[in-house]
Amino acid sequence: MTTPGVVRVVKHVNQIAIIDDMTITALRSLVRLNVPLKPCPYLAIGDRVRVKQGPLTGVEGLLLRHKTGGRLVISVDLIQRSMSVEVHDCDVVAA
Repeated sequence: MTTPGVVRVVKHVNQIAIIDDMTITALRSLVRLNVPLKPCPYLAIGDRVRVKQGPLTGVEGLLLRHKTGGRLVISVDLIQRSMSVEVHDCDVVAA
């Protein structure tokens, strides 16, 4: 079955996702601006993350906070110590 203008139906846990009009309007505005966009993982404070590229590739930690400029602060456990480090939001994935 096809519907003109529909590429695919968004689902979450095998249920059709309901996307509110305000979100659709915001997405259309972003597309109309014709600025470079790239997908990044949706992460929340407290999520466990793994660095997927750069010098810390493979390191896992907890997301502590979001900073401006697409930076994240994560806490990394090392030998019963914890350190925090800033990484770019597109350099991590949910662990």
